[in-house]
Amino acid sequence: MLGQSINSVRKRVVEIVSRHPILWLLYFILWPFLSDRIFAWANRRIDERAGGMSAQLVRFILWFNTPLTLFGSVAVLTICGILMHAYFTARSKEANSKIFPPTVTQSPATSNLVQAVQLYLNRDQKNERFRILMKNASAVWVATHQATTLRGEREWWNKIERLIILAKDGFSANLLGTVTHETTFETIKNDIVSALTDAIKTKIETKELDAFFNSIVIGNPNSTDSWFAIEVYIPWAPARLRPSIVITHQQNADALKNITMFFEAMWKQQPSPNPDAARLNLYEREMKRLKEISDKQAGEIEQLQAKKKELENIKNEFLSFKQQHGRWWVMQCGKDTHSLNLSVAIQFIDHHDADLAKQIYALFSSDFPGSPWKTSPVEHRQWLDNPSSKSRIVIFADHSHADGVKAAINDCELLPKKVARHPRMDGMAADITIVIFDKVGKENW
Repeated sequence: MLGQSINSVRKRVVEIVSRHPILWLLYFILWPFLSDRIFAWANRRIDERAGGMSAQLVRFILWFNTPLTLFGSVAVLTICGILMHAYFTARSKEANSKIFPPTVTQSPATSNLVQAVQLYLNRDQKNERFRILMKNASAVWVATHQATTLRGEREWWNKIERLIILAKDGFSANLLGTVTHETTFETIKNDIVSALTDAIKTKIETKELDAFFNSIVIGNPNSTDSWFAIEVYIPWAPARLRPSIVITHQQNADALKNITMFFEAMWKQQPSPNPDAARLNLYEREMKRLKEISDKQAGEIEQLQAKKKELENIKNEFLSFKQQHGRWWVMQCGKDTHSLNLSVAIQFIDHHDADLAKQIYALFSSDFPGSPWKTSPVEHRQWLDNPSSKSRIVIFADHSHADGVKAAINDCELLPKKVARHPRMDGMAADITIVIFDKVGKENW
């Protein structure tokens, strides 16, 4: 058969060439030029060990250096490729039929929901068949984590006789919140509490179970038209993409019997309290209590800070008023019924106190209109023993109004340091001399 195909191809080529003389002309002009170069390229690639199978085929086809050989070789290779493709396609279908047996598809209306056992890749694929099964079910048993989907369909929810759900304060619920990006432990716990409350209202038998399990729905349990659906839970997989398996009693009664038996075993299970879960719950309650206390204290601290700020503002306003009153007081100390024209001298020993001396000078400055004082410029003086053991700033004066100046400065906080008063010393020409000493004097001077 292969020889006949090659002969027929060869005859067809000869007929085409004989009818078109131009092809003979191209053959004599172009064929030697092209064939020699292609043949030389193939030999060079083979010698360099870089051509592989393609160079071997080219050299084989051009070996006899005739167009008929070229066309014949192409025809042979094409036929071989078609035969190999048909062979491997048949083998692949045979292997797939062994791994995946053919499914029987029947209409739910005519087969009483008897369909082939099938793995659904996600909820959308399962949804149509699952809705038909739930619609025709008279009662269902459910084992689920949160029951949010079932509660969203009230017709489904009202058909539930038994509900197994995660323990709201269990270790499993807490762990479930750590292996998903879609929800949190608090949300899971709230969903479980809400489902349990709803179940009590609709008189559904419930059982909290601190264990991991895939979601299971058994329709018409312990009957000839029962079925079950199992949704496979995979950590971190989105809920809508979880695969499912649905099997009816007609398809596999033994499998349905086993699943029902396992569900009843879960229902009767009374696991011993998990010490880790109990300790975890205790820690969570303590953390919640401490957080409430912390939030309350944070609010109180915030209120205290606001009051403190308000108090600081009042204090600053009062200090400003008090210092203003003190400056007026100092001015009044230089008067009786009229200006006393008392002279004032401000001196400092340490050069670091020059700015403080200028601040004192500003209290008595004669530059202000109506000032009763005759103030000399601030001057630096040689070292002198401080007669006061309480203050570095000392007022030397014999005039009675010097006590008023001292009281005004100290009571109204006109200076950062308290001042003391002593009698005027020999050599002090001004009526009032204020000296800023480098340190406080010794006791019992």
